[in-house]
Amino acid sequence: MIHIPLQFVILAVSSAGWGYWLHRLTSSGAEKLTLPSLTLHFSAGLIIQVLLLQNLVYLGAPVAKTFWAPLLIGIAGAARLIPLCRNARLPEGTKLIGLVASAVFFLQSATAIHAGKQNYYGKGHLDQINYVFLSEFIRTESFHTPPNAGDHSPWLLKGLQTKEKRIGQSVAAAYVASASFTDSKDSLAACVSFALALLASLVFALGRSLALPLPLAALAAFWTGLSPAMTRIAIEGFFSQVEAIFVYCFLLLWAASARKLSTTHVALPAIALSFQFVTYTESYLVSFALFGLCVLFLTWRMGRGAFIAGLISAAAAPLFVPMYLVYALRFIEEQYTFASAARAAVEVLAPDAGTLIGWSRGLVAFPLVPAHISYSLGIITAIVLIALCAAALMTNSLRKRALLALAVLTPWVFLTYLLSAQSFLRYPFWKLIDSFAFLWIVLAILGIARTAKLLPRKLATPAALACGTVLALSGAAGFVGQHRAAMARPGGLAVFNSPDFVSAINFAASHPDRTYLVRESDATVASWLIYHARNSKTFVAAPGLSDILLTGSKFAFQKNVPVTGSTTQISRFGIRDASTNLPQVDIAVSNPQGEDRLPSGAAYWLGDSMQLEFTRWAQNAPAAEYRLAFLAEPGPANPARNRELALVNLVTGARNQIRIAAAETVTVPIILSPGANRFLLQSIAPTEHLVKSDTDPRKHLTFVRNFALTPTGTEIPAGDPRLTPAPTAFAPPELRFTNSQGEDRQGAVSWFWVADEMTIEIARADNASRTHIFTLSFDAEPGPANPSKTRKLRIAGKTFDINGSGRITAEVPAPPGVSQWKLQIVDPPPQTNRIPGDPRNHMLRVERFEIAFLREAGAPVPLSPREKAAAAPAR
Repeated sequence: MIHIPLQFVILAVSSAGWGYWLHRLTSSGAEKLTLPSLTLHFSAGLIIQVLLLQNLVYLGAPVAKTFWAPLLIGIAGAARLIPLCRNARLPEGTKLIGLVASAVFFLQSATAIHAGKQNYYGKGHLDQINYVFLSEFIRTESFHTPPNAGDHSPWLLKGLQTKEKRIGQSVAAAYVASASFTDSKDSLAACVSFALALLASLVFALGRSLALPLPLAALAAFWTGLSPAMTRIAIEGFFSQVEAIFVYCFLLLWAASARKLSTTHVALPAIALSFQFVTYTESYLVSFALFGLCVLFLTWRMGRGAFIAGLISAAAAPLFVPMYLVYALRFIEEQYTFASAARAAVEVLAPDAGTLIGWSRGLVAFPLVPAHISYSLGIITAIVLIALCAAALMTNSLRKRALLALAVLTPWVFLTYLLSAQSFLRYPFWKLIDSFAFLWIVLAILGIARTAKLLPRKLATPAALACGTVLALSGAAGFVGQHRAAMARPGGLAVFNSPDFVSAINFAASHPDRTYLVRESDATVASWLIYHARNSKTFVAAPGLSDILLTGSKFAFQKNVPVTGSTTQISRFGIRDASTNLPQVDIAVSNPQGEDRLPSGAAYWLGDSMQLEFTRWAQNAPAAEYRLAFLAEPGPANPARNRELALVNLVTGARNQIRIAAAETVTVPIILSPGANRFLLQSIAPTEHLVKSDTDPRKHLTFVRNFALTPTGTEIPAGDPRLTPAPTAFAPPELRFTNSQGEDRQGAVSWFWVADEMTIEIARADNASRTHIFTLSFDAEPGPANPSKTRKLRIAGKTFDINGSGRITAEVPAPPGVSQWKLQIVDPPPQTNRIPGDPRNHMLRVERFEIAFLREAGAPVPLSPREKAAAAPAR
């Protein structure tokens, strides 16, 4: 893929050119260029371009109209560098640092190059599409675009929602996209990989400043750039973090390499701090603390002049992008509120945070070793790494020891605060400790170098290189594992890389003259379809866009959807043109217990029920009969081998009984009308969850997979009674909540903090006269009001115990109309903690409420033909 090498050249050349101008401006060209100075100015050259463009963005100028200015200035500076490089002697290690940085860039870009220009999604997480939406908004639209612009252009919604938050990383992506004549989706991989290459360069220069030999400095840089921590942050889509993470190393290198005070030593840290401020504002306090300790270190070495220079730098940093100050405090407040409340959604991402194995897994990996051995090996490696870090802190010169001790002190002040908090926050702990992975690596390599000096002189260097190589390769193994997982296309990536989805996005991108209807049940998949159709008139039939709920038809692109010959419908199933009356039927499964992936395709554990939606792409066609086939197998949740299921048409109420006694293929006749047809597949008997797994809390009643539809060729005329909606229509009920402590909301996510009880109303919309039994499911997690991780809940006469967090599923009877149920905490423990600034009792957090029809109360279960024959009187 030529665009990724091109983007590398653009970033490298423009950053070098701006670094040249910056060096001329701050040092008048008189200061000797050292390897640390070269690396610092190169890094600052990248930053200053982003800061310039972001100021223009706030003035209303899209990056696509202004990118040429920093690009031409950078190219001009690079042109001035060429004769200087020919005539001047470059610092020792310059070629090696370039080689290491290039290797890190192209290795980290391997998955994007392998996937191709249109098909790179990292690991397919929501973060990536959010950053792409924001970057493309900044690239093509004015910052002052009115908020109602998203009513008709759905792709603008996310950019309009997030444009006032930290946007530095998205400005960088927009710049690279514009300069390489692509879009923001195609520039993200290069920006991420370049940030890691830049971090590797800074680590190399830091190692040399700390007197590491060239080979060991190169190993430290290579290990850092490919470490599991950095690779995971990059490939998971945490764009802001990976773009700004090199600032920590930048500040350390600035302090370690300072020999005298000059304008350079005021300007460079201010530029770096400003970049982190506008790119990853949440971590600005950490950078500020690290910078403060670095200033104290230089004051100890150089006198009060260094302290004054540090004060000037700190004061100047936020002023490089003054307009962002208007939004920064509000954004930090929002992030604090979100971190205090929306914990359940992110804590699962860091299960090992705060443990020795969690720390070591950011530095080394053993992908070919069995899990139980890998765990023990990880613990042993962590102990060895700690010993090496201690050796570095104890055996270097006083100057190095002082700087390294202050560097280590910075993250550990914040990490100790998180560890000592009443309710341990795993996610920010993991984010912070992985952000300083470069420091643990530098310390380990320094420790190797110092420890090797205890050996005879002939053995010292080979031993140090051998140990460093082993550790660096162990780190690179984590890089391989992360990228292999992305190339294997797990989960959502299987959809993004399917031929049907690829054909849909390619068609939408290359036919901007069409009108599109995005019909998709998954919000992330719908978001990518909307992004590729952004240059067209687009209507949306989806539950959400990114993390924005689209319920209630509140936007114009949800209303008056044209279904005509000129409307092209796109989804994960490809392109469906309404004028062609194609007979294809798409199958979408919505299972409360999620989806499992097998080599043969998707599979599902049926608990109480799941919904099936069959979308028949036809226009002005009669209903038709199909045969639905799927493989069903009794699961381990109940020792009985028989399973009785029911497939219910949620419009007509038509019901098919299904009985199995072993793994077998089930065939059921169903009638499908044009458009969407919703069915409920439910467990009738047995329903008890008697056998539970220690590692998987789901209800494994029946394993179903390989859904397939076959048309029988039979058309159903319009007046056929089988098409008449049942008088007991299965319209889904509405859930209403009454909570004395209100409801919290962040974007599309909402939750409740329960003190002792809350009321749940089930408002049935059907016209049936009998009581219905529903399954009510929700996530529950003990809150920080009491440090105990256990709570006992009661609803509908049943009690449930939770330990840590879990999903509760209760059978709730609901008569016609509106019924009320209390969700109670049984014997709630006393409130011992409060969230600062929030007087409420955060005893229990509940969210993600779902309700599904299970059965009619007291309804007789129809007999199968075999049972009817057995029950008939003998003749």
